[in-house]
Amino acid sequence: MKKILFLIGMPGAGKSFWGLRLANYFQLPFVDTDNLIEQLEGFSVQQIFKQKGEPSFRQLESKVLQQIIFTAETPLIVSCGGGLPIYPDNFNRMQQAGIIVYLNTSLDLIECRIRTESQTRPLLENKPHLRFYLEELFLQRHDIYSKADFIIQADHLSIHDFEPILRACIEQH
Repeated sequence: MKKILFLIGMPGAGKSFWGLRLANYFQLPFVDTDNLIEQLEGFSVQQIFKQKGEPSFRQLESKVLQQIIFTAETPLIVSCGGGLPIYPDNFNRMQQAGIIVYLNTSLDLIECRIRTESQTRPLLENKPHLRFYLEELFLQRHDIYSKADFIIQADHLSIHDFEPILRACIEQH
């Protein structure tokens, strides 16, 4: 199997949710880039955005991605922050290190999840017109996301939808 299965997509697409379930189901290690950044920095993603700004956070994401790729000794599943693949060179690094899966989730479902979750997302904080902002963000990121090795319509997903992808990972080893 290629070393790393990267899950990408919009905020609220279900990357962390599915990454953890896939890791448990297939008995693989799991890394959430946002959680790893929080552990390394000692601050929440929200605090990092407020104190250091988005450009600094994107640099941290890039460093964490390089660290994950460099230190991966066994196959693993990585849930990437929504903006991680957009930062220069990150997508290419991910392609070289593994397989990229885009969880293409409808904006209706994403908006519903974001409005009902307790966690605050820095990029979506204080946005009076959340739907409009999500549409703009989607337009900015969709072309990059669509370069993924696999695109999964993620509104009604099951663990078994990932089996062909994991087979492809194994065959590419």
